Order: sequence, then structure tokens, then C-alpha cells
Amino acid sequence: SDIITVNTSLLFCFIFEVSKDNLNLSIAIEIHNLNGEHIFTSAFPIAQKFDKGIFETNCHIPGPFLNIGTYTTHIQIVKDNLELIHRETDVLVFEVSDTVRSSGFTGKWPGILRPSFKWEIVKND
Repeated sequence: SDIITVNTSLLFCFIFEVSKDNLNLSIAIEIHNLNGEHIFTSAFPIAQKFDKGIFETNCHIPGPFLNIGTYTTHIQIVKDNLELIHRETDVLVFEVSDTVRSSGFTGKWPGILRPSFKWEIVKND
């Protein structure tokens, strides 16, 4: 959809070409706010082996996770978990809007992120 709310799940898809065989690469996405604050980085847990070819990788960010605001994305490719071989900044800029809630409260919550964790209530008599 054209509108991204705090509840929207996001899917970032990267298509890239590897020009050499037998490369151990890690792909990472960084999310920053417009104040330049680094919100988080997500990357492959370990480098993956690639041979020549065109590849697609996807990063799923569940909603709700980001708070209201405008964000920019950077991507980077690291070889052997040590050597930065490619970095693109400000690849995508997007805005996260509020959503209507049954509580009636609207507006930005304190903090940079806005995750919704599972809560349980147990009555102990």
C-alpha cells in the first residue's frame, strides 16, 4: 500500500550481481532516522558463499516495530565478515504514520522503536 503505518510489515528486497566465484558475502540493511540516528542494522547471521550470478535477498521486518517518523535505508555488502566491498546510502526514504487505535491515544510513543511484544496476565490466587 502507499501508506506505511506502525503496524505495517515491511519487506526489503535486494537484487545484486556477483562477478567472481567463491565469495563469502554478508548483506546488511541499516535503518536511520532523519536526525542521522542509527536505529538498527540487520544482516545475514554469517557470511554466505556465492558464485557468479544474480541473486535476490529479502529482509522481513514485522510490524509493529518502527515508531512514527521518516527513515532512510543504507545497504552494504561485506566480504569474509571483515571487508566492506560495497555501500549504498539513502537507497530508500519512507515515512511511518500512526494508526487509529481503540484506546483513542494517537501520536508518537516515546523511544525510537515501537515493538509490540507478547504480554500475558496470570491471576495468582
